[in-house]
Amino acid sequence: MKIRHSKITASVDTGMSYWYLFKHGLGPGTMPKGVNVLKVIDDGWKDYVLLDKMLTTEELNEYEIKEATPPDDLLAENGYSSLEETYQDVTSSADTAVEAADNMNIFRFYDWYNTLPLKQRHEVDDWCDEWGYPLYDDCSAEDLSTIHDHFESEFSQRNESNFHVAAFGNDYDELQTSFDFDNPKAAITKWVELQKAWPLNVMITGFQKAEEQLREYVAAHPDWYRALSEKHHCPYDPEYIIAECEKPVRPRTGQYANIYPDQCHPFGLG
Repeated sequence: MKIRHSKITASVDTGMSYWYLFKHGLGPGTMPKGVNVLKVIDDGWKDYVLLDKMLTTEELNEYEIKEATPPDDLLAENGYSSLEETYQDVTSSADTAVEAADNMNIFRFYDWYNTLPLKQRHEVDDWCDEWGYPLYDDCSAEDLSTIHDHFESEFSQRNESNFHVAAFGNDYDELQTSFDFDNPKAAITKWVELQKAWPLNVMITGFQKAEEQLREYVAAHPDWYRALSEKHHCPYDPEYIIAECEKPVRPRTGQYANIYPDQCHPFGLG
């Protein structure tokens, strides 16, 4: 599965396996990358997890993980008479490596899925319902790989130049209406038109490439924008919008800069 992750190499590979207590359960973002899950014993809201690497003190603190082994009563509930049997079960299974890889791919899939904008998550959900993939009911690693590969290519092609125009209520907490466009002129036109009903409460969101295209279009057609603004009595000073569009786009930074779309300046709220 081609999931984009920064590789964390701080964990120590000793060729052995180690038990840890995940106080908040095991899921996306709850453990360092590059560590494989060999076994999980569920204990209500927390999980005892057998990993193939020794975690550092820094990693234990960052992810709120404790070094701990499952208690005897929990081992017995899961069919083990001793802790030693859990290691033997892992080392004696010919499918352990495959199972560990599948477990990690499942966690990575949901890590990718949870970073998608809500609209795209709904699109994935609808597609899975249509094609019979049980996304929330024991979907296999192979199926999740199919789902990921299908949407990763499609999203990467359309996201960069997608313009989402949305209008909100007075407190910015209630969406009134929204539109999607694939060209800057249509998006800017709708942004200006909606100002009449929801002045200063309309924004265009997109990735950095989308913001660049919006600004370039206004900078190249200032008279068109002035006429559009005057026609719809846009509350923003057209000279301010044009001047901002003529400035270079500030590069977006941060871990979610290329994952989440953001407001495209100067076509934001307020």
